[in-house]
Amino acid sequence: MLFKRSENHGFSRYLCLILLLIIFLAFSLFLAVSLGSVTIDIQDTYQIIFSKLGFSLGTGKLSPSTIAIVWNMRVPRVLLGILAGAGLSVCGSVMQSTVNNPIAEPYILGISAGATFGATLSIILGLKSITGTG
Repeated sequence: MLFKRSENHGFSRYLCLILLLIIFLAFSLFLAVSLGSVTIDIQDTYQIIFSKLGFSLGTGKLSPSTIAIVWNMRVPRVLLGILAGAGLSVCGSVMQSTVNNPIAEPYILGISAGATFGATLSIILGLKSITGTG
């Protein structure tokens, strides 16, 4: 062999990939917060989020409703979406490692049957949803 790969090379590639994915996640967070029924410039989104996190950026030209839309409505929704996606990915990894099958699905362990049973039971018993819309 002319070139011998070291273990540090693989780790540095892994670290660069993780860093790139974190940067992409941060960019998509700001983009998702700025898009909606009321379109807000991405620069205004940066100013609002960083000023709320304690950095001294001027948000004087922004209206209080814009700040409330970004900070009170959109940021929690996007963060909850990120947490839900992370939780689902961890559950999928655990399921795949439990059954030693890289294409494991919820039908293998009976998770889908249990969810169907719970939904059917709640319909039969006439339970209402928590939000009151059902």
